[in-house]
Amino acid sequence: MVTQIDSGTGLLGGPITTYGTLNVDVGVTTGKIVQVAAGNKLPVIDGSDLTNINAVKLQTRDVGNVAPNANDVLRWNGSMWLPAAVTSGTVVNVASGTGLLGGPITNNGTLSVDVGVTAGKIVQVAAGNKLPVIDGSDLTNINAAKLQTRDVGNVAPNANDVLRWNGSMWLPAAVTSGTVTSIEAGTGLLGGTITNNGTISVDVGVTTGDIVQVAAGNKLPVIDGSNLTNVNAISLQGYAVQNVAPTDGYVLKWNNSASRWEPTANTDNGITQLTGDISASGSGSVAATLTNGVVTTPKLFTNPGVNRLVMTDATTGATLEPLACGNGEVLVWGGATGWDCATVANALGTGYIVDGGNTRGAAITIGTKDNYALNFETNDTTKMIITTAGDVGIGTTSPDSTAKLTVTDGTQDAKITI
Repeated sequence: MVTQIDSGTGLLGGPITTYGTLNVDVGVTTGKIVQVAAGNKLPVIDGSDLTNINAVKLQTRDVGNVAPNANDVLRWNGSMWLPAAVTSGTVVNVASGTGLLGGPITNNGTLSVDVGVTAGKIVQVAAGNKLPVIDGSDLTNINAAKLQTRDVGNVAPNANDVLRWNGSMWLPAAVTSGTVTSIEAGTGLLGGTITNNGTISVDVGVTTGDIVQVAAGNKLPVIDGSNLTNVNAISLQGYAVQNVAPTDGYVLKWNNSASRWEPTANTDNGITQLTGDISASGSGSVAATLTNGVVTTPKLFTNPGVNRLVMTDATTGATLEPLACGNGEVLVWGGATGWDCATVANALGTGYIVDGGNTRGAAITIGTKDNYALNFETNDTTKMIITTAGDVGIGTTSPDSTAKLTVTDGTQDAKITI
């Protein structure tokens, strides 16, 4: 007597001890029993492991039940696939046109697409079903779903909306007013005060208080760097310095063949002592001593002659030259032309009166051009005066203003009125 029915492999519903129903475990996944589907067909299932299949169709198209001959191929006759011999075609040369590689082919070969991301190449979809890295600046009508890998929400924006990050994506949002009412331009900035809209910019330059901006060539502009510390110089005035640790006492010496300064032992001892007309001794900064009389005329310039004055040249003053005047001549300053020799008459010019008389060929005027008297002295004492009013006094410096001429010997006056 049966008291229990279990459901074994391919069955569902057990165990049954009283009554129940066993069902076949149908499906198309692992362990299932395949059930014939509608149209008396097997359901869609991977049949790649089936063997000895006698196919009567290819992709729903009939294959004729005709025995093939050696080297036949399947050829479509308009209603079914049938075995047929290979016949020669009329194509004798296949060239590779734009975007293709591999041609020309005259017998057999392979054409391939010329893929890449440079000019003339065909863009091939890369891993992850993405276009490869390529400049897309000329693309138009792009419907961007991301900005720098961050999602842009598929929400219609309103007029004047801006994109605002909500924590997970960019979404259109209205611009809301903030609490800032005024922006001042602090140290290093220009453009403030801004109360509505405006532009703040950095106060760049190379004068006191400016902010230094990197110049062309990724260099600092020309600016005094004397206060910089811990500068690691790799060149001196544009000439390279070798990157080698120096030894104590080394000096920088120019290596002409390598075109650089190099740390080198100091083998040049230099002058340690001077002797002779100019003497000095000791190390470091020392004073030189000149022997008395060591600087003689021939050491200043060559063959100056005797009884000469020594002066600088009249052009640059960089050289010394001798000057000799003739008998009775004097030195005259000529301004831009410097010192020169001249006779006394030429030196004084036409505006002077000399002892012994003058030859002028015209009257000589003696007097003052301002409101002062004209005095005549002997023995360092005024003996005669012409006042600013034209009164003449002899023996007195205060002639009577009622007379044109006052003569006195100190005790008795004689006045002449004309």
